[in-house]
Amino acid sequence: MAAPWPRRRLLSAAPHPPSRRRCSGWRRSSEPLLAPQGRGRGLTPAGEDLVGHARRILAVHTEAWLALKGARVGGRIAIGTTQDFADHGLPELLRAFAASHPRVRIELR
Repeated sequence: MAAPWPRRRLLSAAPHPPSRRRCSGWRRSSEPLLAPQGRGRGLTPAGEDLVGHARRILAVHTEAWLALKGARVGGRIAIGTTQDFADHGLPELLRAFAASHPRVRIELR
């Protein structure tokens, strides 16, 4: 079955890359999301709020995808990390991973 539109027209009407769309949306935001911080930039309170929303959206997306695919991932994963990251950043990530993949055994080294 032929497409109802000319193929060359479809190829010439490509949207902007996702990163460009994200940046333009941020520029239109009424609240600044980033602010100067030391030699770089850090999140403003509005940026922190947006990150929280984005994490929840991604968590729901992942949950829906796993439910639809019927993912039954199992096995063992070994992670090598520094003590600092193992103490401060990793526990939250591992709890989330373990909740979404209960059949995977995690080993820290």
